[in-house]
Amino acid sequence: MAIEIPGYKIRKTIGKGGMASVYLAEQEIFERDVALKVMSRALAEDPSFGQRFFREAKIVSQLVHPNIVTVYDVGVHKNTYYLSMEYVDGGDLKSLRRKLSLTQKVRAVRDIAKALDYAGAKGYVHRDIKPENIMFHTGDGRAVLMDFGIARAAELDSAMTQTGIAIGTPHYMSPEQAKGQAVDPRSDIYSLGVVLFLLITGAVPYNAESAVAIGIKHITEPVPRLPEPYTALQPLIDRSMAKKPEDRFQTAKEFFTALMRTNMSHVEQKVRQFRESGGVDPVGRTRSGGGVSPYSRPGKASNDITGFVQAEPNAETLKPALVPFEDEQFDSKRGIWTWLLVGGVALAGSGLLLREFKPELVQSIVTQAGHTVASTASAVEQQLGLNQPPIDLPGVEQMPATPAPLPQPTTEVVFNKVSPEPQIVQNTPIPRPSLAPAASEYDISVEPTLSIVDDVKPALQEPVQEEGESPAILALRSRTEELRSVYLGEIEKLPELVDAYRALLANVPDDGKAGSELELLKIEEIERIRAHSGIGELDQANDRLLQLRYLFPEITETQEYAKLESWVANHEKIYALLADAEELLNNNALTLPKDDSALDRYQQILEIDPDHKAAKSGMRNISEKLVQMASKRLKSRNEDAARVLLQKAIDIDDKNTEGQTLLKSIERQAQVHRNRENMLKKAGQRLGSGDLFEPETNSAFYFYSEVLKRFPDDPAASSGIDRVVEALSSRIFGLLGEQRFDQARAELIRPMRLMGETNRLQKLAAAIEEVNQGTRSMRQ
Repeated sequence: MAIEIPGYKIRKTIGKGGMASVYLAEQEIFERDVALKVMSRALAEDPSFGQRFFREAKIVSQLVHPNIVTVYDVGVHKNTYYLSMEYVDGGDLKSLRRKLSLTQKVRAVRDIAKALDYAGAKGYVHRDIKPENIMFHTGDGRAVLMDFGIARAAELDSAMTQTGIAIGTPHYMSPEQAKGQAVDPRSDIYSLGVVLFLLITGAVPYNAESAVAIGIKHITEPVPRLPEPYTALQPLIDRSMAKKPEDRFQTAKEFFTALMRTNMSHVEQKVRQFRESGGVDPVGRTRSGGGVSPYSRPGKASNDITGFVQAEPNAETLKPALVPFEDEQFDSKRGIWTWLLVGGVALAGSGLLLREFKPELVQSIVTQAGHTVASTASAVEQQLGLNQPPIDLPGVEQMPATPAPLPQPTTEVVFNKVSPEPQIVQNTPIPRPSLAPAASEYDISVEPTLSIVDDVKPALQEPVQEEGESPAILALRSRTEELRSVYLGEIEKLPELVDAYRALLANVPDDGKAGSELELLKIEEIERIRAHSGIGELDQANDRLLQLRYLFPEITETQEYAKLESWVANHEKIYALLADAEELLNNNALTLPKDDSALDRYQQILEIDPDHKAAKSGMRNISEKLVQMASKRLKSRNEDAARVLLQKAIDIDDKNTEGQTLLKSIERQAQVHRNRENMLKKAGQRLGSGDLFEPETNSAFYFYSEVLKRFPDDPAASSGIDRVVEALSSRIFGLLGEQRFDQARAELIRPMRLMGETNRLQKLAAAIEEVNQGTRSMRQ
């Protein structure tokens, strides 16, 4: 059945789901492409659905953020509820993730963290974070979070549907979602952590043959370990996917900050080194019964069903943990004996749970059984021989029989030339430190989890010791190595470590290892300064800049240091300008005064950094506000003021299609009014020259009539017609005075043909005959 929504021209279907279909459509009033989401008519059978739908849609429409899809319109037509939103044309993360570099994947997660921080600050929870709900703009490559609040609008005001089934996608559910408990923004942080795990490894952290089994694993099983090349990212996974909400990042901003502090160049360098040293794809698993997945989970679990204790992995506790993941399909055949036996031990006859994910039953079973499911599964598989080569699952990407080499991370996908990233570039290893926080604590300090010193060359791992070195030199080497180990967790030890290296070099000037590591310490400190500046921690950046100058005085004479000082100074200015711009924006000082407006501040920022996202977003915000002001002026029929505002809006953001459409509409109306004025002017000229009805297309009557065709109630044109008839009357009475009766009759022929036999013209015709008759009588 064809869908018709007034005001929209539907072009094609771009997506279908159980609750809604999405169409690419044109919003005719603004002539712009939109994604039109049309809800299933079955939902409207619920009497309360409409009220919930409009309430939730109103909230979502207020979530205006560059990384959240923009909602334009919401309504209902013939019992069909619809939502018009921004059309994002760059594809989703699920389809693009294999084409993105690791850095680009982390950048996408950062974008979504910003979106969740904005929504979470308003107390709003998405509930269904997954790759399919993350799309990309082709214009600037930014990630955009889709379907915000739509699932919530289509359910009851709780964490469950009307049938008691938990809302969300099982592979990405938080433990509290799996239990059917109330959720807050920290649940979305967990789900985003799962997405990050998938992007890093190519597999979801927990997989099984049924939704309920996956839910139990989310609740009970420890967070899997990342493979060797990616260990620097483990703290991000541990913190975001903590079982208890209070152990996670408490806001998405904290998650974003931790991501910003992670040196992705360093991580990608480790991946390249791992591959070049002969390492194989850590996602692969062997098909032999004794094979061990490189994703290893500790075997010890705590008594608290919502938490876990990580024991040191060993040969007995390691077991296969992950299966490469493609979609949400489950196979009821593969592993059926495992689930039946585990069900007999732990689920106590609740086999129905394998078909429907009911959190209240999951909670009960998990509470009673503890970790029985997790601990028993491995033994059951061994007894039944289920650790043999796996059966291919429909829709699920299987592990290769022979582990494949790591993918070549040599190029990056770039959406187009507007993106600040290179279009297709060869990744060259650049020695840079990891700025990821330690696993145990994510605070505002920048704590490296490991140093690049550990990874540059294997030859650097052991201290250089020359034969016959004195005990004093050996003591210096020992002290240096000791301090370096401590420094990896305590960057406050940097001054002591630098002094130790300098003392060693003073005694052994040709120690290349010590010289290289001292240089790397300087690089790490420079990167910390840049990281602090980039996230607005300017006091820390300036403190470290002073320390850098103290520890490495030779750097002050270099161009590198001058650039670093300029970097910090520019960021200080940028953050000050941003704060000023926000205040001016809140006070509606959008473009005036010229040198003291939000526009002026954003322009100053873009002079410093032409690609600054916040400044560009601020400029778009100003442009949108100007369009809103122009719309109000139009409603009060002040077209001139509206035109000025719209022109400003387009000058600021030439991609503001709404402003362009309104301006074109005003220009069309203005042209119509100019034509009216021109015709009235011509009509007045013809009236003055006596061209009342002739020439037929160039007379006073013609031009007044043309105005009335376009503006039927135009007072100037109506009055003009009356004056034309008055002038005709004067002319006829003049002819009658001269007894030129035939010419008087001729003057009436064209007016009566054009105007019809109006009362006024009939009186003139009667007057002619009356005067003519009177004249004849007098002659007789």
